[in-house]
Amino acid sequence: MKSQFVTLSLCIALIASNMIAQTTAPPRVIKPVPIEIVERRCPTVIVYERGVADAFAPGIDPVYPSLALDALLQTGRPVAYDDLSQCDHWFGDSFKLDACVFCCGICSATLEITMRACGSAADCNDVITVGQAPFNVGGYVIWQGWVDPNGCPPGTGPLPVDVPDPALDRVAPPPADRSRIVTLPPTIVKTIHLDPRKLSELICKRKIDTLDVFIQDDRIVDSMRLIITKP
Repeated sequence: MKSQFVTLSLCIALIASNMIAQTTAPPRVIKPVPIEIVERRCPTVIVYERGVADAFAPGIDPVYPSLALDALLQTGRPVAYDDLSQCDHWFGDSFKLDACVFCCGICSATLEITMRACGSAADCNDVITVGQAPFNVGGYVIWQGWVDPNGCPPGTGPLPVDVPDPALDRVAPPPADRSRIVTLPPTIVKTIHLDPRKLSELICKRKIDTLDVFIQDDRIVDSMRLIITKP
């Protein structure tokens, strides 16, 4: 009986000491994983390219949109890569993807779009949509947002982030020949970090093997790259 009492007393003391330790211990700090460790976990890099990265060299590079994206583009007078003479037109192209790459797990997906404004007074409200056309109307949206994160100046009116209507941004008529503009707008590389889970949802569950990119509608696009990292 005495030994049982001693054992019980030790258990009670141990429980009490643990409770005191839990109430007095500092909060646990979760440190971010160093980038070099992430790179070791995801060493494979796969790059998909569309268009020709030639700094808007003369000659129009073709686009190869999916059937669904092509149907959407036909309602907005589509253009291809490096078309310097057009403004207020829709641009769209699709990446042909390999399900074996995505369904085995991916770490990150980055979309880079090299482009510049065409000189329209309404280019501040241009929108990029990435996913499966027709996107918000029976498709699938992975990412959607403004080309210019600063938006439009006060008084010009914002454009709702949705499948756009080209009539909403015809603020000023474009010059007859955009290729003769003396001062060209600066070239930008728009970097978009896509959600790997949504991309896997599109490819692996929805069984869609193309990624549609839609840009509305005052941009000249030189080229695009989709960069995938995976284990």
